Amino acid sequence: MKTIIKIFFCLSLFISAQFAAAQITITSTDFASANDTVRTSLSANVQGFDFATTGPNHVWNYQALVFDSQRLDTFFTVKQVPPVFLLTFFSVANLATKAGVQQLLPGVEIANAWQFVNKGLTNYRDWGYGLIVADIPLPLRFTTPDLLYNFPLTYNQTYNSNAFLEYPLPGVGYISIARNRQNHVDGWGSLTTPYGTFPTLRVRSKVIERDSIYIDSIGQGISINRSFIEYKWLAKNQKIPLLVATVDSILGTFVVYKDSLRSQTVGIPGNYVSGQSVYPQPFNESFYYQFCAKPDKAVSISLYSAQGRLIYADVEKLPEGCSNHLFRWPALLKGAEGLFFMVVADGEKQQSYKLIRSRR
Repeated sequence: MKTIIKIFFCLSLFISAQFAAAQITITSTDFASANDTVRTSLSANVQGFDFATTGPNHVWNYQALVFDSQRLDTFFTVKQVPPVFLLTFFSVANLATKAGVQQLLPGVEIANAWQFVNKGLTNYRDWGYGLIVADIPLPLRFTTPDLLYNFPLTYNQTYNSNAFLEYPLPGVGYISIARNRQNHVDGWGSLTTPYGTFPTLRVRSKVIERDSIYIDSIGQGISINRSFIEYKWLAKNQKIPLLVATVDSILGTFVVYKDSLRSQTVGIPGNYVSGQSVYPQPFNESFYYQFCAKPDKAVSISLYSAQGRLIYADVEKLPEGCSNHLFRWPALLKGAEGLFFMVVADGEKQQSYKLIRSRR
């Protein structure tokens, strides 16, 4: 009898170990639905972390991540957002998230913004944005959507997409986004973050994007070419990726991960600045940055959110030479704080900066 019990016990341990190490499959039911709310932490202080290593039955440990800011997101049905966007998005999207007060067109104040996605049985697609500008709705819809996930997601799966968006604004200019995404489910195993430990699938997305800005008033436009890799860890019933690490050729490396509510007790690390100096850090209403400007050469100034989305754009001329330039935070983004990225470009070179804004 004791022998039988030992055999049964050992067999149970073996089965449990095999189950713990088994691959998971991600479907649409593992993502958020209408009225779900999720909290995320954002961090750009990720030196020393290896996000590229992957494989079958891999162990990823990012428990030492320290957040810089947090945000709370709610998911809505398309019918819950202003009805003026129904005509544009109702046939293609079934979920929307409040994107906050953002700036996508230079000199134009945006009162509200939403991002529209479609969560279907076979895929998950990003269809674009809905903006309210001076009580006027601006539906910025991709002509072809950005394919984020194909369901069911399984190890070694690949899928690609091309997304394009262009929106003209008479008398102001236009903004366009052209994006190519190449996806590969390149690993599975165990992920640990400050939020906990979970069995996961890992999706690697290589993205090549061209953001173009043209300003009618000065008759000039500048394009910013971005190439970045998104590493996304997905788990069962977690509503969003547990962790997204973005390695960007312009903005550097930053992460967004699912988290619980935490107190901001840490300071801003000294290595926060990317490239040339930016001060003060953190800032409130303004800061100084360094850039070497050429004579009669316009530069574009672009601000990106912690998720890498363009939220402000402008074109101006700087005094010739290498000097400090004052940047005043746009009044239309007065309610925004936390982690941001700034890119200054003159068509020949570009410089990126990591920024922390605190209103306190």
